[in-house]
Amino acid sequence: MDKITLANVCGGGLEEDFQQKYKEVVNSILPGQKGTISMQVSIQRIAETSTMTKVEYSINSKRPTIKKSSICQIVGNGELLLTEVPEEKEPLKLFKKKEA
Repeated sequence: MDKITLANVCGGGLEEDFQQKYKEVVNSILPGQKGTISMQVSIQRIAETSTMTKVEYSINSKRPTIKKSSICQIVGNGELLLTEVPEEKEPLKLFKKKEA
């Protein structure tokens, strides 16, 4: 028996899962973006005993979502919605054209 810590709770599973989630979040965020790791530890007293508890944890991560927005104008009685025409972009060229 050993004193319980976050590193040994549930057989060390919380520590292992945290390390994995940390790598996933760090590798998925770009400069200026933010990700999160949430952990919850639940402790329940086992019925009919004064010295035993059940300890569980859950862990999840949230990576950045892509968000975009635009401003639209309502025309008439709300029947028509106008927005700016998107800027035309040059098509992506993967290969240079071979000159004859």
